[in-house]
Amino acid sequence: MAARELRGDREGAARAESGAHPHLPRRGRGAGERVRAQPVQPRRLQLPARSVCGSLRRRHRRHGGVSLGAQEIRRREGPRPGSEGDVGDLPVRSRPPGHRRRGPHAEAHRYRRGAIPRVAQAPPRAVPRGERHSRAGRAGSHSPRTAGSGRSGRGAPADAWAALLNEHESASHLDHPGILKVYPPERDCGDLLLPMELAAGGDLRRLRGAGYLAVVPVLLEIAQALEYAHERGVVHRDLKPSNVLFDARGRAKLADFGAAARLADPGQAAEPRPLSPFSASPEQLRGEPPAPSDDVYGLGALAYELLSRYPPHYPNFDARAAQRDPVPPLVPAQQMPPQLGVLIARMLAKNAKERAASMRECIDALDAALNDTLSFDFETAEPPREAPPRERTPERSPAERVPVKAVSASPAPLTPGAIDGQALWEELRQSAHPARTRLEPMRSGTPRVLLLLAALAAAALAAFVWLPRYARVQPEAPTALVNGAPAAGGAAAAFSAQRTVFDSRLAALESRGAGVWGGADFAAAKTRAAESVGAYDAGSLTLAQQRLAQASGLLDAVERAAPAALAAQLAAGERALAAGQQELAAQAFDLAARIDRQDRRAALGQTRARQLSGVLPLLADAENAQSERQYARAAQDYTRALSIDPKNAEARAGLARVNAALGDDSYARAAGEGFAALGAGRLEEARAAFLRARSLRPDGTEAAEGLRRVDAVTGERAYAAQRARGQALEAGEHWGEALRLYESVLRQDRSLAFAQQGKARAAARLKLGESLQTLIDRPDRLPSPEVRSAALTLLQSAQDEPSPGPVLRGQIARLSALLPEFDKPVHLSLLSDSLTQVAIPSVGAFGAFARRDIELKPGHYTVIGTRNGYRDVRRDITVSPGQSAQTVSVACSEPI
Repeated sequence: MAARELRGDREGAARAESGAHPHLPRRGRGAGERVRAQPVQPRRLQLPARSVCGSLRRRHRRHGGVSLGAQEIRRREGPRPGSEGDVGDLPVRSRPPGHRRRGPHAEAHRYRRGAIPRVAQAPPRAVPRGERHSRAGRAGSHSPRTAGSGRSGRGAPADAWAALLNEHESASHLDHPGILKVYPPERDCGDLLLPMELAAGGDLRRLRGAGYLAVVPVLLEIAQALEYAHERGVVHRDLKPSNVLFDARGRAKLADFGAAARLADPGQAAEPRPLSPFSASPEQLRGEPPAPSDDVYGLGALAYELLSRYPPHYPNFDARAAQRDPVPPLVPAQQMPPQLGVLIARMLAKNAKERAASMRECIDALDAALNDTLSFDFETAEPPREAPPRERTPERSPAERVPVKAVSASPAPLTPGAIDGQALWEELRQSAHPARTRLEPMRSGTPRVLLLLAALAAAALAAFVWLPRYARVQPEAPTALVNGAPAAGGAAAAFSAQRTVFDSRLAALESRGAGVWGGADFAAAKTRAAESVGAYDAGSLTLAQQRLAQASGLLDAVERAAPAALAAQLAAGERALAAGQQELAAQAFDLAARIDRQDRRAALGQTRARQLSGVLPLLADAENAQSERQYARAAQDYTRALSIDPKNAEARAGLARVNAALGDDSYARAAGEGFAALGAGRLEEARAAFLRARSLRPDGTEAAEGLRRVDAVTGERAYAAQRARGQALEAGEHWGEALRLYESVLRQDRSLAFAQQGKARAAARLKLGESLQTLIDRPDRLPSPEVRSAALTLLQSAQDEPSPGPVLRGQIARLSALLPEFDKPVHLSLLSDSLTQVAIPSVGAFGAFARRDIELKPGHYTVIGTRNGYRDVRRDITVSPGQSAQTVSVACSEPI
């Protein structure tokens, strides 16, 4: 039996080995992956002549009889005597001795039939049960993936063949340079193979632990390939380093579409697919239909593994925890920008709606994270304006050797050694092709002509590529330097003054610990300041001023964030004090004191943190004494702790608990006596006991509940007559009188429970009876759908009453008899003049007729007659239940 197994099993098998990583490479992984063979009896697996051997044969012919595949095979196997040969882990059966070669090229015939020249001969090797085969060779344009043999009676090759067909169907129509090409599966000699494009550069595992500058470009290539696949409705769903290969040129190739699936309809059930647990999205683990968000999560897991060396949730994988718990924070093996970590955390969100909406969004975010970290250059969209003059070497630069047209304005005399940079900039903007130095023809033969052409091409290339960059970094135009020298000098002096102010602000923030709490803004401010220095040194005063202004703005943001940082440190210090963490409290308050040296809370916190070493032992002794019910000693320890630190919350709470425990015995005794007296009917004695308990503990719930019960019983005894009258009124269904009685009792004492309950009962029954009687008195309202629905609801409520009286039962019977009558249709005869169009809006149009008999349910209707040239006629009729046949005449007889 041979079939693809769940990738989770393959990962588990890899982890079972000593020191194995969950994404360890399968043996011999190269241009393709082989499906693991199911356990079968030992057998001989022959290499099909049409697949790998054919690739080796074609390459052998292309390279003049020297096959790279054969060289690799010889390197793997080594010379061994025998009559058979092995390619990697697969045995190759050679031709019998003495086999006659056919055709003019004997060697070519041997390759066509599957024999490989100069391969060591050895007997066929039996493949053990469950062996995982490696690649057969790397010489051809593609390598096969074998799915086992179909000759074994115990196997199930149909499943393996279906798996290979599914992978070919998923990947064959994806024609993208970043996706490995897959060719149709083959059956040969009882074996199932999946040929694919050769990827000789290994896989992505070699980048585990690499820097982000090496990882992010590869992630961009993978994301582009995934975007292409998503646009064609294919989701990969198995992204991991071993499934990303490199070709000979180092380009990433996305491989292994065995777990890929097409985007399903919203209501379509998910088809079971193999998966890799460490890179599978929570939706995959739950078996939900495929979606592009699965690959967004997989790409995030791939980035997580490459940057940190390990995949998410490694090494202990729990499917339920992986669906529920967030991914642990990424700890990169090398430094990386913070925005990249934020992006990866967003891609690994457990909720698919919180991830990137598409792979294009991932591409843009990865590109931004990469480009934002690259070093800047000093090329700007405008020419530099205020660069200070610099001394130049006598050697002329290439820009000076290129003749440039003069600008429209009459330039001032140039200073010695300076270049008219402004004119050069205007010339470059007006012409896409700068003028070249005119060359004189050479009086020589062909070699000199060729040399001249080469020199001309080199000069043109230098003019197009190097001259614009050179022009941008030239000093300011001499005209500006001559006419505006005082202005340039003033700008430089102003820049120096601004730089001095910035340095003083930066030093002040450094002394306040901004390096700890300033965050990204403070680091960016220092970076922009360094860029400003670099721009000034490069002669670009404008760019230097821009960078310095940006740095100053960032420092403004840091200074505005100082109060929030101070509050955060103070809160952290308080939490540390409450938890007894002296070092953390001292660190938090020390940083708060650095942020604001005048803050009294920080100074007090520092003092409390230093004194915590004397408070902690007292708190521990007090807790031990309290657990031993030695409340006096515990109160003494808590009091001493509060004398050292009056604001210690734990000491205050402990002292309160001890004081409460001291009075618990007396309180419990008094409350018990009160409930005993209440149960015996001794109300005065019970009240006295509950009052004594409340004096011992004012907030005691038992004392308050006891007093409430005493008052309730006292009130019920005083209002026993009113209670009996109310019950009598309820029995006679005089709900209005009962309601007024209960309201009068509650005005005297609102705490009486019997009056509260009686009022609620009487009000509900009174409303129900009045509503039923209204429908009974006005049955003409029953034809209305709204009234009829309300009547049915009221009838159901009345029938649900636990003990209905005679009045309610009569109302239920009368309404129940009325409702069916309004469902019986009544015969109606319509008379007309055969010229009038007759219609009933709620029923329909009947046209022109002389007589028409219809049936209508009881209710109110309007009969409308219309005729061209005559005034419309309207007849309002009421159809009552049970009435005899009714005749209505409708005819338009009044001309207009």
